Amino acid sequence: SVRRNRTVERMTEVFEFPGQSDVTRQACEWVARLDGAVLTEKEKRELRVWVSRSDFHREELSRLAEQWDQLGALAPLLETEVKETAEPARVRSANATWARVAAAALFLMLAGGGGIYFQQVHDLKETQSGNGVFATLVGEQKTLDLPDGSHVMLNTDSRVEIAFNRARREIRLLAGEAHFDVAHDKAHPFVVLAGKSAVEAVGTQFAVRLRSDEVKVIVDEGRVRVTPASTAEKAAPLLEARQQLISAGRGALINASDGAVESVDAEDIAKELAWRDGFLVFDNDPLSEVVDEVSRYTSIQIIIADPELRERPVGGSFRIGQTEAVLASLKQGFGLQVEEIEKGVFYISKDAE
Repeated sequence: SVRRNRTVERMTEVFEFPGQSDVTRQACEWVARLDGAVLTEKEKRELRVWVSRSDFHREELSRLAEQWDQLGALAPLLETEVKETAEPARVRSANATWARVAAAALFLMLAGGGGIYFQQVHDLKETQSGNGVFATLVGEQKTLDLPDGSHVMLNTDSRVEIAFNRARREIRLLAGEAHFDVAHDKAHPFVVLAGKSAVEAVGTQFAVRLRSDEVKVIVDEGRVRVTPASTAEKAAPLLEARQQLISAGRGALINASDGAVESVDAEDIAKELAWRDGFLVFDNDPLSEVVDEVSRYTSIQIIIADPELRERPVGGSFRIGQTEAVLASLKQGFGLQVEEIEKGVFYISKDAE
């Protein structure tokens, strides 16, 4: 029988970014904790997660720890105060404090927090609040409210890096798919980097999906400027010679290897964006593509046992997360046999005649 997958029910949540003051306050708390007792394993994990949220988190911790170090001149006064009050407290040297912070940083890097590092802050104004990496789990969807009034909806198993600065509003799509509802601001271009391509919006709504072999762009309002430049992933200036404008109701497929751009029919736009309303829509799509799409939202493994079935056309509308309904439809409406050969693994084959 078909097992209901209860762990991948569709979830949608709104995430509001913390302001710089919140990050600074949290950094102060971490510096104080690092100067206190030895961190527990749980605290070490929490610190690793906190530091990895963004460059600003790392920079604030580094800056405040440095300032703490510069307070070393006050140590004699503190020692005098301790002696006079006869309190059983210890005064740690500022050098010991910074050594403890550095040791914590080393621990983070050695413990698998690759990419975590400390650096000097040159101009905090260059880093806007809300910068960082945000992700969704398999079967999860999340909406991010950006500081400029824009909104980003992450689809299942997706990851973006928000990197706003004085010059432009930049977002890197690191994995999966996201829809962008962009607040109009001519002075600060809104650019999405996906693989080797860049998509620049002008007060618009559009979706970008990153695959290993291509980048798909769907525009449902306004216009976007697509640049399939090999240097786009390095945030280089957009190259006018290779730019293409994509208007509302249109889309584009950008080949990852050669940057070739292929137009997407307008009639497919609604189907492509149905995930935003919690649905998967298929219209005579090959069974192999249906299985691939459904598999994005579940931990269940679906295998097409008979290769000749891969091109079998399938149509229908299914709510995201209801894998049971999809499998039941394939069995009842399309004459296919669906068998759970082991827990969480389903085989699709021809129905026995």
